[in-house]
Amino acid sequence: MWPVEEIQTSEVVGHCGLLEKEVDGKDEIEINYFFKPSAWGKGYAKEIGKAIIDYAFREKKLERLIALIKPENDISEHVAQKIGMIYEKEVIRPGGTKRKVYVIEIEDQKSAD
Repeated sequence: MWPVEEIQTSEVVGHCGLLEKEVDGKDEIEINYFFKPSAWGKGYAKEIGKAIIDYAFREKKLERLIALIKPENDISEHVAQKIGMIYEKEVIRPGGTKRKVYVIEIEDQKSAD
């Protein structure tokens, strides 16, 4: 995970990165970011999400990314949609928690360019 710094203050306001996950028996790469509450609502998630997708597809040559989102987390769902991700399915994670799976694939990114 990489730190996310606020430009004006250099304060670390969150972290972001790519995480390996197993989902329904398949190895996946999850786009992941989290922020301090003081950073919420400032557009960081959208900005970081787009940058991570670009990095993953252009530099790491990945073809698919996922986001695992709590069903009640409407804000994260909205961000996923804004960065080009599409709802795929709901899964049960280890421990019994439900997550919505959002996906973006390299073909989706090419059509957005």
